Amino acid sequence: MKHIKQLASAALLLSIAGQSYAQDPSWDFLQFSYENVSDNENNSDYRPSGLGIAGASSINDSGLLYIRYQRATDEIGEDKFELENLNISAGGRFNVWKQTDLYGLVGYANRQLEGVVDRSDDGIVLTLGVRSVLIADLELGLSGSQINYAQGAETEFNLSAQYYFAPSFSVGAAYISADTTDTTQVQMSVHF
Repeated sequence: MKHIKQLASAALLLSIAGQSYAQDPSWDFLQFSYENVSDNENNSDYRPSGLGIAGASSINDSGLLYIRYQRATDEIGEDKFELENLNISAGGRFNVWKQTDLYGLVGYANRQLEGVVDRSDDGIVLTLGVRSVLIADLELGLSGSQINYAQGAETEFNLSAQYYFAPSFSVGAAYISADTTDTTQVQMSVHF
């Protein structure tokens, strides 16, 4: 319940923020990230880190295609832990104010764990989110996802910020809190 209240408060702030001279959120991008993951499910000492890649492309005026892949690993002694996530989604985006978009996605999710626990899960992911350009160069995003894996459902919240050095280049950071893991990211994006 605490996450829902925080999500609603942040979504309200993002939806009313914005300057009239700011650009709209960019929906055509390729993003590279360095990620650190903490395992909430097994209370282990593993802190896998690795690389991620994501991309989005607009389809017509309001359609959207999104793909994200993450791979993180860690070793303690002879033991190794590997995490891979894949998300392929499509949906729509709706401009609610000049610099604020609401969006919804539905798609396929795959998670593979090896090491402490060996598991592979496939499922359906539903995402609702908001992205808003607060000032000319700063974009904030907030989303919530429900991932229905065959072995159980997981909820995920994502808070992100992007700073645009140019219309085609930005750097940012994100914090993703899920039932089983928390992830921090440092991102670099190319917009087209």
